[in-house]
Amino acid sequence: MERLLIATSPWQSWFLSMRQLYRWENPRKTAKWAVIWFVIWYMDYVMTFVFCWTGFIVLENRFRKKRVEQLRESHRRAKSNNMTAFRFNELIHRHGSTDWLDPLIEEAGPMVQMQLSDLADFLEILNNFYDWRYPAKTWATLFWFVCAIIMGVALPTGYNMKILWMFCLLSFFLGRPIASRHPQYRHVVNALKWIFWDIPTDAEWSMMYLRQKAQETRA
Repeated sequence: MERLLIATSPWQSWFLSMRQLYRWENPRKTAKWAVIWFVIWYMDYVMTFVFCWTGFIVLENRFRKKRVEQLRESHRRAKSNNMTAFRFNELIHRHGSTDWLDPLIEEAGPMVQMQLSDLADFLEILNNFYDWRYPAKTWATLFWFVCAIIMGVALPTGYNMKILWMFCLLSFFLGRPIASRHPQYRHVVNALKWIFWDIPTDAEWSMMYLRQKAQETRA
């Protein structure tokens, strides 16, 4: 486990940089990247840009010397108890190879718990959609699928992909910052939640069932 966490250190930095980007922590930088991405989207060069950027960062890592200041900052975070560790290996260096798990759970636990809870809710929604627990909402979701199929058949593939990339960009630059800064609205800006809107989780369906039985008993 420790080896895995250290080996994924570059990806941890990348995910943290993406998080800072979509949270608009540096508005000027995020606005710049939003303009770049929407221009690329308009010109239909999304995948081309992804491949070019991947090649660029690999070559940059080969020929550019590591910034000394970045290494010093990482070392300071690993040694200081008053600074937040940005990577798992900084936590390991700070607390040792045997005592890093509890600090990791303390720092990442609440966020991970919320994400796992949302994942469990979504899986229950998928099951209840498939089992027709709420037939009216299942029909509504199937209608959405029919509309998507018609668009896929009637429109060119390139146009459909452009629509898909547009939703991805809007979700990243508009939806994710709202969901991150205001978690109580995270379902409202979740496109997948729109598709399966109002299909209940197991807990919600149980409450609906009990409420219905109570009404029948009173009647």
